[in-house]
Amino acid sequence: MVREPVDEDWSNLDINEVIEFFSKKFKMQERVTARQDGQLAQNDDVIAQQKDMIVRLKGRIKQLEGQIHE
Repeated sequence: MVREPVDEDWSNLDINEVIEFFSKKFKMQERVTARQDGQLAQNDDVIAQQKDMIVRLKGRIKQLEGQIHE
C-alpha cells in the first residue's frame, strides 16, 4: 500500500522521518516521470516511423498511378 501524506500522523514523527518520507515520495515520483518520459520518447519514435512510411507509400502510389496512365 502506498503511504500518502494524509495517511500520516505527523505529530508522532521527528524531522528526519518527515524528510525520509518525502525523499522517498520524491524519488518514486522521479521514477514514474522517467518511465513516462521513456514512453513518450518511444511514442515519438513510432510516430516518426509512421510518418516516414506514409511519405514512402505516397511516393509508391504516385509511381503506380504513373504506370497505369502510361
